[in-house]
Amino acid sequence: MENLTTTSKSDVENYVNTTAGISNRTRPMRQSYFIPWNNPHNVITKQTSDDILFVLQCVIFPIITLFGSTGNIMSLVILIQKKLRNSTGVILIAITIADLCFLITNMTRKSSCIISLIDEYVEEIYTATIFGPLFFVITSFSRISAWLVVLVSIERVIAVTFPMKIKIWVSKQRMLMAVIVIYILTFIFLSPIAFQYTVGSMFNRRTNTTSYFISTSQFYSSYEDILTIHNEILGTVLFRYLPVFLTMLFNLIIIISLQQRSLRRKGMTTSKTDNKSEDKITRMLLIISAVCLLCTTPGSLLLLVSRFVDGFEFFGKYHNIFVVSSDLSLLLSMINSSVNFIIYMVCNKQFSEAYKKIFCRCGFISTMRKHKPTMTETSKVTTITTVGSTSTHEKISSFVPEETYTCDEKSKDQVRYLPTTEDI
Repeated sequence: MENLTTTSKSDVENYVNTTAGISNRTRPMRQSYFIPWNNPHNVITKQTSDDILFVLQCVIFPIITLFGSTGNIMSLVILIQKKLRNSTGVILIAITIADLCFLITNMTRKSSCIISLIDEYVEEIYTATIFGPLFFVITSFSRISAWLVVLVSIERVIAVTFPMKIKIWVSKQRMLMAVIVIYILTFIFLSPIAFQYTVGSMFNRRTNTTSYFISTSQFYSSYEDILTIHNEILGTVLFRYLPVFLTMLFNLIIIISLQQRSLRRKGMTTSKTDNKSEDKITRMLLIISAVCLLCTTPGSLLLLVSRFVDGFEFFGKYHNIFVVSSDLSLLLSMINSSVNFIIYMVCNKQFSEAYKKIFCRCGFISTMRKHKPTMTETSKVTTITTVGSTSTHEKISSFVPEETYTCDEKSKDQVRYLPTTEDI
């Protein structure tokens, strides 16, 4: 660990809040630019800022993480079913994995708020130790998700503009390769972030205690100019602004193409069911892209403001409003990673019916077992026909299953069948 003995403790008061102010930034903080948080230039007071951060990090973030993680896990279980593993399904699986990992790793970092309620000293060490590696992982999964939305937009553009070529140009294998490339290249490009931070420590002679905080590493000091270009220019443009721009562009093309197709279809006496199904899938993916744009654009705008407004950064004179804005932007990113399950359930009938087959089947079978047929039901089950002196008993159907299954056994058999009204 790096020891600093030339800086007073008041200069790094509340340094643990660095986890709140850097969620959407990749530029390491400078140790020589500490500014007290209670300065007259702050738009809001430190107390107001702390109160807002406490509600966000200790209350709202855990709730969203629990809800979003549960939805993403259920989405994965449904999407990996055979009927849903097509080219589009491959991308949706990749997005779901990225969103799930983003939520879990982000909450791991933000759990410092909860830890501080138990032991502030442990929270100091925890925050300073995990920040560098987790910041790299969180940023990577967030950027991967953005590029996967671009990929699914490209796939939909091909589907609506070249419907006869979609099965030739877009295959499950090609989409899988594209997903792997996005994952690998993103992790490689952003890997320097993991080595730019270290644990700094400061010994206070008056209290005879050591405090720990996030500090820039020797690696960053050695390559500061290169890393500044990498973080603030290449990283921001390639992984922030470019995905937003491309998603908006491709969605505009999709909307125009859908409108033109709808006008052509009105002039025809018949229309293909396959085209209607494709249009439904396209509209669902448009909603996913629109939600992604709405939730990620504020973070991109926040970066622009921090570039052009002097002092609007963590160690700037507008520190308090900056850390609150950063966490609000992070809140939107978490919402974006949590709502896809709801979109699938509302917009895709096959997905919702697969959910019922997998997660609701056990309760349905349990209800059937408890039900005992009445005399009326029993009379409907058996029809007796008398021909001369011979009577035949023809069994029509039985409300109660003839065979006894365990919940798991019955679910496994039923899961193999999925409705085919729509393909995701």
